[in-house]
Amino acid sequence: MSNLDKNLKDFINKNNELNHWSTIDINKLRKPPKDYFSQYLQDEQSDITYYLELINSKYHNTNLKLKILFLQFPPYLHQVEGIGFPAYTKKALPNCDIHLLHYKNTEKPSLFKISNNKLVKIDRLDNQYDLVIARSSILLELNKDEHYKKILDSSEKIINVKTMSYKQNYKFADFYFEEEDFCPPVDNYFQKNIEKFSKRITKKNYIVIPGSISKIKNQLDFFKQIDPTTVKNYEVLLIGKIYDKKYFKKIIKICQNKQLNHIFLGPINQNLLFEILCLSKIAVHTMDMRVNKQNKGYPRLLGETVASGCITLANYPITVPSHFKNIVIRYGNIFGNLNINLKKAIVATEENGYQNKYKSNYTFEDFCESKLIKILEIGGIDESSIIQ
Repeated sequence: MSNLDKNLKDFINKNNELNHWSTIDINKLRKPPKDYFSQYLQDEQSDITYYLELINSKYHNTNLKLKILFLQFPPYLHQVEGIGFPAYTKKALPNCDIHLLHYKNTEKPSLFKISNNKLVKIDRLDNQYDLVIARSSILLELNKDEHYKKILDSSEKIINVKTMSYKQNYKFADFYFEEEDFCPPVDNYFQKNIEKFSKRITKKNYIVIPGSISKIKNQLDFFKQIDPTTVKNYEVLLIGKIYDKKYFKKIIKICQNKQLNHIFLGPINQNLLFEILCLSKIAVHTMDMRVNKQNKGYPRLLGETVASGCITLANYPITVPSHFKNIVIRYGNIFGNLNINLKKAIVATEENGYQNKYKSNYTFEDFCESKLIKILEIGGIDESSIIQ
């Protein structure tokens, strides 16, 4: 058993709240979402009734009969940028055709439609769409293929909602959302699990740093700055896949030299992650996307740490949307020293009911509704045609 595997097993065993994971095989504890929900990619159809029933859209229009294509929204992820936004759109506009294309690390794209509360595999896309909603670099990839390029060229309006702030991604779309305009809160599936688990646990003195171990995530800078006396009563948890072993070894050395109370857990599956977040009092997002020449960047897990009741800190280059502005504590540059702001967070956890002060009321539905209205406007469809 590797050190990381032992660390994870020991951590689970010492936290009674996680006992239900103690008999689970270590490989299952570490399964990424693509494997954990692999049936969505493998099965001809998957029932997603449970997910659609979690969506309480106040918008409902049976008159609109658009054809909408979502590009690079992985159906095995529950979040907004996975099955979330397409599912919301189908719930709000039930008579619209909703198709999805997912294309990553595969020989050819996977194609789906949402129909009768099911995610159904399809053999081919339509020849054209009224709206194409894309993420990341997928438009660049598809325009290299004559078949998909023809579909895109024939479609009415193409919108890139998430460019990852890479200059090369600003191609082939009619409209581009700004990074700060597409920073989603947690999805309803995650939120429901949080609420259920949080009822039976008490938060502990854990500071969790979630995210893959790599230069862009910038964990090393955090450990260089941290004063051990600031976190003397806390254990720092580092959770994520190790992409750069040399970088990871530097982090280990600093932690040892500073005699920090820390534990490296490695990558863990999504459901175990949300439980550890719920147990933790504080979360820190250390990312500095400027390493990859990105001007802006929003870590997906920021919404999840806020929803988990963690007081959340974010390194100053990170894009923090308006709905989290008064909740997330920034550090670095004009926002001040890491240790001062971390101390502020630690003091805040000593207040009764502190979680209510750092809780967001901005919901999955709030986000999806506002983005759908904007997209329909861009597509030339009057938002007043959507009726409550």
